[in-house]
Amino acid sequence: MFESYRLAAYSLFFLSPLLGNTAERAIIAPTPRASLALQLEIRSQGTTFKNVTMGEMFGENGIKMPFTGYTASDGTGLTAMDPAFESPAKAIEYFETRLAKAQRVTRRGKKRNSHGQIIGERAEATYPYANGAIFTAILWTDGRVFREIDSRSLPLSLKLEQALTP
Repeated sequence: MFESYRLAAYSLFFLSPLLGNTAERAIIAPTPRASLALQLEIRSQGTTFKNVTMGEMFGENGIKMPFTGYTASDGTGLTAMDPAFESPAKAIEYFETRLAKAQRVTRRGKKRNSHGQIIGERAEATYPYANGAIFTAILWTDGRVFREIDSRSLPLSLKLEQALTP
């Protein structure tokens, strides 16, 4: 029981800067979904990412947002979100909605899989935390799935993106 409370408290602490006032809407529970993010530990380019929490929260317009919280081997926190939509067009629409709210879009182009094939749209952007600090986000679409990795470290986000890209 104590571990459950500690996990929920850590999860809300970890996510609250990303969620702003919506942190109370996060559901900290295992999520039955097919995702590479279900692995307990991921290694990419000399960095280990440990899965520290998983759950679902509700984003804009009540969109169910499955998320996985990671801690990199240097202690940096990252959050990966991957909601599925009814169609690729809806995923791209959400991608555009998220980009419209960015403080700055620093890079934009096509998302390629590990074989070099184009699978969707991709962007890197900055957003303000609820406390005013800045975090980076890598956003992309993969068919009807929208994916986003949020962290204060772009280099670590890029490593995690590579690990999560099939």
